[in-house]
Amino acid sequence: MDNPTLNRFEWLKAVLQADGLTATAKNVATALAIQFANSETGQINPSQETISDYLKVHRDTVKRVLRELRNAGWLIATGDGGRGKAPKIRLLSPSKI
Repeated sequence: MDNPTLNRFEWLKAVLQADGLTATAKNVATALAIQFANSETGQINPSQETISDYLKVHRDTVKRVLRELRNAGWLIATGDGGRGKAPKIRLLSPSKI
């Protein structure tokens, strides 16, 4: 599941410059890359509830934004990430970073 060739900081810079993403999506992407990505393993697996608590936003907002990032090709999440469950998130790039 890890993507060792995709640097989380380069990924984040590309996401922050991307057109068509909401500010909330960019905020969640920042939290995923900076706060929740394990620098040793590359794993990113906070629950939606953990993300919403960290960012002080509603869990439905996190759910919507994760869907926005998936649909835009910036990440893939396996598992439902429902209340108390953590999806496994992998960073993707819809274009060359």
